[in-house]
Amino acid sequence: MPFVGNPNVAMVELRSTWDGQKVENVLYFDRGSEPTQVNLLELAATVSDWYATEICPLQSNAVSFRECVATSLASETAPSVINTVGLPVVGGNANPALPNNVTLAIKFSTAGRGRASRGRNYILGITEESVTANQVGPGFITAYVSAYQALFTALGDMTNPWTWVVYSRQLNNALRAEGLAQEILNVGFVDNVIDSQRRRLPGRGS
Repeated sequence: MPFVGNPNVAMVELRSTWDGQKVENVLYFDRGSEPTQVNLLELAATVSDWYATEICPLQSNAVSFRECVATSLASETAPSVINTVGLPVVGGNANPALPNNVTLAIKFSTAGRGRASRGRNYILGITEESVTANQVGPGFITAYVSAYQALFTALGDMTNPWTWVVYSRQLNNALRAEGLAQEILNVGFVDNVIDSQRRRLPGRGS
């Protein structure tokens, strides 16, 4: 997709390896002013620590969280940093993992309406005991909602806080002149029925 920037926003890629396949989730953050490399380093360290502490323990031990990349979207040549401190971190669930394509989308909601105002991540490393008849149980839902909500606290504790946002690059199928960043207010699941991402299967994606 062509570059669509915003001077105040950073993209954070949480990169893992699962059964030899490179997989990731992406989050976006708004600082309210153009971030420096120092700001990006603090953001990458904070988000990486949150992910390792809150998300990794819920994932299969077949998943290894290996790096966190924070990139300024101020321009195509703006700074980008990589955090690998304390990594890799292996998932904490020793139960057998389901195939790589099995996932569930956790939704991010803003005060806005429409697709441009909603975001998501696709859960990695779901294990066999978590799913019954194509549905995950209430304990799974509660654990992941709590883990993602902990990101709000982690950001608030930063020296130079950021706001977690949904980032939209398009409007009516046309690229925006500047990406739209909207503050995330809530996280949750629409339902508990598992989804599929075929590109996460070995040999399908990057």
